[in-house]
Amino acid sequence: MTLKIAVDIDGVLADQVAAVLREIEREYGLIYSKSDVDRAHWTFEGREVWEEISRLLSDPEYVMQVPIIHGSQKAIKWSS
Repeated sequence: MTLKIAVDIDGVLADQVAAVLREIEREYGLIYSKSDVDRAHWTFEGREVWEEISRLLSDPEYVMQVPIIHGSQKAIKWSS
């Protein structure tokens, strides 16, 4: 039997905001900074950021390129 562990990447272990803003710039040509995202239901050009995040999270390549927050891997190793 193989044990698989899933971890949540929503800003604690990985910098999902930076990753989704990079994709918004790449796909729509719109440039925003993390300081622009001031709430969970932030919108840009009439689009809800959570809709973009949900769409992107269905792509394993996107998930694997989300930048890891410094020290988060160490915390995971410590807790296991």
